[in-house]
Amino acid sequence: ELEERGLNIAASLLKLCLKDSSERKKKEINEKYKATRAGAKDILKQGLALLKFKEIIEAQKGNSNITSDKLKPDDFSKEIKAVKNSKITLVNNKNITVIAKILGAPENKKAGIFLHKRLGNKVEKGEVIITLYSENDYKINEARHSLEPFPIYEM
Repeated sequence: ELEERGLNIAASLLKLCLKDSSERKKKEINEKYKATRAGAKDILKQGLALLKFKEIIEAQKGNSNITSDKLKPDDFSKEIKAVKNSKITLVNNKNITVIAKILGAPENKKAGIFLHKRLGNKVEKGEVIITLYSENDYKINEARHSLEPFPIYEM
């Protein structure tokens, strides 16, 4: 699902970029791919997107050789459970940012949030929907209490 969303966004961006490109470049891309989505998919399959991502990581002074299996969450965590049977109708990205900062991100690379549910998922009362991670209980409790004014999910 993430790949599909990424390809759709990349295709839209390529389409915008082509508007300002030379006629030669427009013709070249059109002949090669017929559609910007096909171009985006080719860039992904060739590994060019990963290379660019690693360049961005390096430019931000990060470790471009990190892999997801090396990422470990912080020692303190708290599971947040659903209070009712429902369905996820909205995931609020701005509130995710607020809660993540309370937990210590981005300075603390191990702090963060694990979302167990996606938009449109059904939720049962008592089911874990979010896990919070931080370096201490104080930040966990602050984030937990901040979920009321800054909810991540709307149900």
